[in-house]
Amino acid sequence: MSQSMLCVFAYDSPDDRRRARIARTLEDVADRVQGSVFEGWLSERQLEETWRRVQQVVDPAADDVRVYRLCSYCLQQARVLGPQPRQAAAEYWIV
Repeated sequence: MSQSMLCVFAYDSPDDRRRARIARTLEDVADRVQGSVFEGWLSERQLEETWRRVQQVVDPAADDVRVYRLCSYCLQQARVLGPQPRQAAAEYWIV
């Protein structure tokens, strides 16, 4: 079983179409928590696949895309102000 980690994606693009395509790509695996910021619990494999998909969309000369992996200690230290709850790890039981 693959362990998941909280990944935070942040991006900016001067091109509206690319910015929308980046968002659609990230919506498949994460939740939008701010305009251009997504958070999601991903396995290493999901992260690598998502990163490949994002690379197919962006123009590296003009766009800026970042992903941060948060360890459990870092997640505990995170602070959030506002109505957006912190992302909780999804638990699944298969019987």
